[in-house]
Amino acid sequence: MRWTRQSVSLGPAVDALVVSAKMAGAAAVAWILATEVLSMTQPFLAPYAAVFLIDVTISRSLRSAAEQIASVSVGVLVAGLVVVVVDDVSVALGICVFVGALVGRWSKFGTSGIWIPVTALLMITYGSASDPIALLDRIIELTIGAAVGLAVNALAAPPLYWRTSQRAVESVSSTAATLLRDVAIGLDPEPDRSSAGDRSSDWRARSNAVRAEVQHAQAALTWTEESTRANLRRSAASTRVSHRWWTATVGAIDSSWNHCSELVDAAAVGLDPVPPFRALDDDVRVAGADFVRALADIVECRGDGERSQADVADSAAAAEDALDAFVDAVETSEQGSTGATMSAGRLVGPATAALRALT
Repeated sequence: MRWTRQSVSLGPAVDALVVSAKMAGAAAVAWILATEVLSMTQPFLAPYAAVFLIDVTISRSLRSAAEQIASVSVGVLVAGLVVVVVDDVSVALGICVFVGALVGRWSKFGTSGIWIPVTALLMITYGSASDPIALLDRIIELTIGAAVGLAVNALAAPPLYWRTSQRAVESVSSTAATLLRDVAIGLDPEPDRSSAGDRSSDWRARSNAVRAEVQHAQAALTWTEESTRANLRRSAASTRVSHRWWTATVGAIDSSWNHCSELVDAAAVGLDPVPPFRALDDDVRVAGADFVRALADIVECRGDGERSQADVADSAAAAEDALDAFVDAVETSEQGSTGATMSAGRLVGPATAALRALT
């Protein structure tokens, strides 16, 4: 699945410039609409709302817009009702903030709930809480700003967070494949000692690191999937296709990794045995090394954006052959002791399960 065919981003620096330009443009447009077109006085909420909705996903912009409009509207309403009952500004201010803060804690307002007491406070201190027209203007201003922010965010280079997922998938597949290759080097009776992998606790620590990277990749995939919703960007469609591939890749590594970890532990025990286990026979080590390398090929292939589904199928077929050869080596090997047979047999179960989960 060649995800490198997606739209090319020029990097974080350019992304920052684009976001900054969108914020500036949205703020200016919202201010012009409020002041020049609608002749509003001091419509600060319009550019604020427009800027606030930039640099998030489109679907989150829609949700944030609804939350902000609801929060400011409630804040305006709280201020208007309180000044009708309380004449003293200081007392009204305290009541507005108290009531607004309580109401703003409702989960439906999300992170925008804080703007209920803030809006009520501003209305009181500006002296406009008793003016129905001024209260209505605040809601209109916010609505204008939210509409402008949504439009700019959706139409001008809408955010599409695919690079994070691409890097995360490449990283987890590379980390997993590297560990498996080092295990294969360790199993080889005549390894290249200059690149021999670590053993036991080191392998276990690296295996745990793969699990952590899987979780990171899953979080990145969730963010990418959200960024494609309602996204009009031309490359959003190809991102959705790549997202399915990435999800399948991370899912395969995730579901196989318990078995791969068992395989890694079994290899470590076979190489540095403790009673009742004994060292592995050389024939078993050779066949085991070939199989673990074949597993690494599958993981690496799935994480490579230049490889196709056919390449993965070829790697899987090669791994099936390597597994058959490994099982035959275990069954036909003349192990020197029961302990050695136990060490060899301990490799077979997780090896078979790992291959099934990966393919």
